[in-house]
Amino acid sequence: MVSISTADTTFAVELAAFAARTFRDTFADQNDVADIDRYTEEAFSLSQTVAELSDGLSTFLLARRDDELLGYAKLRRGAAEPCVSCELTVELQRLYVSVPTIGSGVGKRLLLACIELADSEGFRMMWLGVWEHNPHAIEFYRRQGFETVGSHDFVVGSDRQTDYIMQRPIARLHNPELHDRSSTDPRALCAD
Repeated sequence: MVSISTADTTFAVELAAFAARTFRDTFADQNDVADIDRYTEEAFSLSQTVAELSDGLSTFLLARRDDELLGYAKLRRGAAEPCVSCELTVELQRLYVSVPTIGSGVGKRLLLACIELADSEGFRMMWLGVWEHNPHAIEFYRRQGFETVGSHDFVVGSDRQTDYIMQRPIARLHNPELHDRSSTDPRALCAD
């Protein structure tokens, strides 16, 4: 059985190694090795992971089966991209699962746990950046109610890439009527 829990700094070593490995597994075939090395050394170093686990703006959720780490997600509070249509937003900054876990539903369970957490904190919109050359992730997020609203640059090593910005109203989790995209105006969900 898969369980989802919040990580603290006692998980930093395991999380840093897992995050670097899953990033490499996801993107190494499509990027220069030196760029991947540079990015993972900076983004997933132990000191960076401890800092993110301690910063008060980030929450990491871990998916486990027994003692095996299967995946993780990172929510980040703070400023959103200008194209995001709501002020009460939270970013799904990362969502990764191990290669053997892809397609098992663990990613969806992590996403739903993130949405529930964001809802409990009063957020009304979740947004994320996803690489334009990652069609599987883009389709996964579309199936979960995210819509593309813009783009931004994302630098991997020395390579400037384009991420699509996608957003999803948090209310869709709790209100089945909002699954009908034609009746959903994200601005209405964010009105005070």
